[in-house]
Amino acid sequence: MMPSKPRDALTYVQVDKQSFDRCLARLRGDAAAMSTAVNRALNKTATFAKTQIVGDLRKTINLKPGLLREKYIRVSPATKPRPVAVISIKGTRIPLLAFGARQTAKGVSYQIRRGGARQLLRHGFINIGRTSGKPHVLLRVGELRPTKRPGRGAAMVRPRYPAYKRYGPTLTQIMQTLPQYARGVFETAIYTRLSMELNRQVQVILDRKDQKQTA
Repeated sequence: MMPSKPRDALTYVQVDKQSFDRCLARLRGDAAAMSTAVNRALNKTATFAKTQIVGDLRKTINLKPGLLREKYIRVSPATKPRPVAVISIKGTRIPLLAFGARQTAKGVSYQIRRGGARQLLRHGFINIGRTSGKPHVLLRVGELRPTKRPGRGAAMVRPRYPAYKRYGPTLTQIMQTLPQYARGVFETAIYTRLSMELNRQVQVILDRKDQKQTA
């Protein structure tokens, strides 16, 4: 992964010069056809990579695949002016609520790893955010102070506010623990896929040209 912004990790998918020259020769120097082949190959490879990442993470962490696809992992497609496809993995911490959070008498339970044990955020609670209007897992962080309770004596309690949202790990933190995303491994797999896809798209263009000539 190549860091771009403090909160994002990016993988760039580009065609190397040798592959470009070899495929351009197959197309007999047709630059317009080559541009089409390159962009199709880049975008199909990027979409494949995104699907692969979502599938790997879905097997590892307790998150809905739709949430991964739509919010945390995105593809910026290649275009003719900019023949580079970008796979963005959002590096912000994920709200704890997304990890199957449940309210219990002792706090909020949640599960980060699929198949792993549920964990407990003691004294945590699920409530609707005052500004967002969305549910969040919250935890009061004020200093304990004595409070009198009628007929029950004093007790040490935390004030109602401040209460802060609680978060789980980031996707990039989780991916760093998976062997298939070790440094260079994922990039090598993607470039291998890109080379195969580029040759396939060039062949598609050549086949269509042959069909037009014989029609």
